[in-house]
Amino acid sequence: MASLIGLIIVTITAAAVVDCIYRRRYKESPNNLLHGSELNDVTVQIYGDSKTVNGNGLPVMTTQHTVVTQKPKYGYANVPACLKPLLCYNIMTNVRSVLSTRVEEEISFLHGFRVLSIWWIILGNTYFFGRNFFENSLSFFADIKTAKFQLILNSGYAVDGFLMVTGVLISYALLRELQKNNGKLNWLSVYFHRWWILTPVYMFVMLFYVYVLPHGIQSPFKLLIAQEGIPTDYCKSHWWTNMLYINNFIPFLKTRQCMNWTWLLALDMQFFLIAPLIIYVLYKNRIAGMAVIGALIVACVAATMSLIGYYGLPIHHWQDAVYNSTETGYDKNIDYINEKPYTRITPFVIGLALGYVFHIIPANKASNPNSRLMAAIGWTVSLVLAVPLLFGAHFAGWYVERPPQEMSVSSRIAYGGLQRLGWSLVIGWILFACQYGYGGPVRRFLASRFWRPLSSLTYGAYIVHMLTLQLHLASQIHMIYYSGLNMLCIFLAQLVLAYTVALLIAVLVEVPLLRLERLILRRAL
Repeated sequence: MASLIGLIIVTITAAAVVDCIYRRRYKESPNNLLHGSELNDVTVQIYGDSKTVNGNGLPVMTTQHTVVTQKPKYGYANVPACLKPLLCYNIMTNVRSVLSTRVEEEISFLHGFRVLSIWWIILGNTYFFGRNFFENSLSFFADIKTAKFQLILNSGYAVDGFLMVTGVLISYALLRELQKNNGKLNWLSVYFHRWWILTPVYMFVMLFYVYVLPHGIQSPFKLLIAQEGIPTDYCKSHWWTNMLYINNFIPFLKTRQCMNWTWLLALDMQFFLIAPLIIYVLYKNRIAGMAVIGALIVACVAATMSLIGYYGLPIHHWQDAVYNSTETGYDKNIDYINEKPYTRITPFVIGLALGYVFHIIPANKASNPNSRLMAAIGWTVSLVLAVPLLFGAHFAGWYVERPPQEMSVSSRIAYGGLQRLGWSLVIGWILFACQYGYGGPVRRFLASRFWRPLSSLTYGAYIVHMLTLQLHLASQIHMIYYSGLNMLCIFLAQLVLAYTVALLIAVLVEVPLLRLERLILRRAL
């Protein structure tokens, strides 16, 4: 790990030297300027300053002046081919790329939604992992029974929202690519690009998790991370399952998974394997494509219901930590439905369908004379679905610290089988409303430029947040006093720390490798 970090430092230093030697400032005319290799926008403004009016009061001549406003332009000149890869590691260029606030106006609201989804996931994990360190556990379990705590317990819905946004983005991008290339798709390039986006950063963080993180903790709780076999040692034997994105299946016991929060990455890659195929069918035949999506949704709901009924599973994964059996004596160390693609694909394929709608119906062509009525109906139905999904179990008295058997098997089958479909419809309406003018202040909030840099750090923040959380909690000398304010402070601190580490990883690893890919495949920096 030290050798890898040293190599990155040496590469960055070499990149800075090459940048200083070959970077040039362009001062040519605007026509020549536009051929630079690293240019900012040229703003053209037209002013009318004089007008001649005839006897009828109509203008017969207008004099206009064109003013071209331009910022200093920089680019690279005569860089040897062997040195171009080094420029991918230019720190300032990479930082500007990550922190850019430029957004694609049509779907800019997705940035805000992605960030808020990740924040919700981090909030839930802060409580779920932190519960092992509370000195006043009775206060924590008393808080679980409150209505407000349901927002913490149901943070798993954020995963469904994140998967739906991923589906929308994949569908939207691939359909534009198909349209641009007359229905042709470079399949190898599509799959390689996805693997290249995820895997190198994944490997880097895993190495840090196994060989660096345990040495940064000196406290009685160090055993939770550094003890032989728990849990970093599992990465030494099962790392290959993570690299193949099958770690939500192998190892069979979820307690032996390497970086056991990365099952979401496995789902992401597994869903992506079939996404281009579905999109291609949608592009060629709308009815056939929608039929495939519908069949997958039905199969997902049926599989979830069948597993809950057969094993008598609880409706909430938090109950696994308290109870080891239901009517059938299921094993809490085995994941049955929470991490499996055949029970989690519903929001993703709905996202694919929604991305198709966004592609074929541009936002500026979807005006509806009854827009206020449409908005009122849509938001009302969405609220009617969301409230029972978030708070229904609480108001019905089905608390997670109670035995799962207190809810009948048939009730668990119905609730567990339909909850993700219901939540997907809620999220789908929010995205649809934001795209087609029914979102109002919701769209303005989600489409703010503030979210764009945070959105670009989403992947890094997710993959490192459990590292920073473990580092903080396992470094404590004493148990933590549980209170809402204390947990809020821990959560906000984790956000700042996770995004800081994500920024470093993006600048030093993620963005350079993406620029290197572009250099190799497109011959451009």
